[in-house]
Amino acid sequence: MSTTQRAKNRKPMKRGSIDTIFTQIKTMMYNQELAPGQKLIYQDLAHRLNVSTTPILQALHRLESAKLVRYEQNKGFFVGEITETEARELYQAREALEIYLIPILMEKLTKKRVQEIRNSFRIHKNSTAPNDRRKLMLTDAEFHLTIAKASEHKVIVDLLSTIMERIYIKYKAEYLGEERIKGVLKHHRDILESLEKKDVATAIRRTRDHIQSGMSHMVESLKNRHLESL
Repeated sequence: MSTTQRAKNRKPMKRGSIDTIFTQIKTMMYNQELAPGQKLIYQDLAHRLNVSTTPILQALHRLESAKLVRYEQNKGFFVGEITETEARELYQAREALEIYLIPILMEKLTKKRVQEIRNSFRIHKNSTAPNDRRKLMLTDAEFHLTIAKASEHKVIVDLLSTIMERIYIKYKAEYLGEERIKGVLKHHRDILESLEKKDVATAIRRTRDHIQSGMSHMVESLKNRHLESL
């Protein structure tokens, strides 16, 4: 099909469609169909999403403002890649927010909410195959967001979701080591246990240890990759 024919077959852009395209591109990056560091070809994205390049460019500018993509003069847009400094800062923000929520969510932790967290843990547990690191990362994020949602604090949940996106969209799944995979599962099991017992102090300690070890692993893996590239 020619470019002219494709243009004729496209449906008129509807109000709010930029939001849809923004979300679609972000989802492609989240699933690493578009990998960290990859150049974003406007025409390719337009073809895949069956739109013109104009809304694609608008969506990419929004993604740049969200710090999920970067723009290089005369080169174009690229999927963002997380740096050691950014990783530290995002994990520090994540730790502060998740720790803050624990006493709040404990007061609202119903049997239904506990079951939702158990189900999220079960999904993560069943995703621990080392050859599917991307799925592991996504189920890890979902486990933590499920816990956060139990607090019913929508503003902080939204902030955590944004932080998770910046961490997981910009970090390459292949950097995730097998020892870390095993450690995350154990940490999640321990956190779930402390939530089931409504043990605030233990839940805070285990959550803090888990997040700090995640930060250490990510920063170290980024440092090693940088050294390998020299």
